[in-house]
Amino acid sequence: TEDRAFRLLALKEAGAPAEVVTAAAADLLASQRPGGGWGQKADMPPDAYATGTALVALNWAGGVTADHPAYRAGVGY
Repeated sequence: TEDRAFRLLALKEAGAPAEVVTAAAADLLASQRPGGGWGQKADMPPDAYATGTALVALNWAGGVTADHPAYRAGVGY
């Protein structure tokens, strides 16, 4: 999750094309777990750090607003 989140933030900061940033956000969103959280690694359970990192990156760089269903699920986690 951290790799995906910081990749998204870096792409946005570097001025990458919108479609590249959107694809990175989609990749991060796709790794969200059914319970709403994100795990540090694919084989680890969700935790608050990974979930918070994902939510910040998605909001700041990925254009995911607080009313987006995935964002709300992450906050609910």
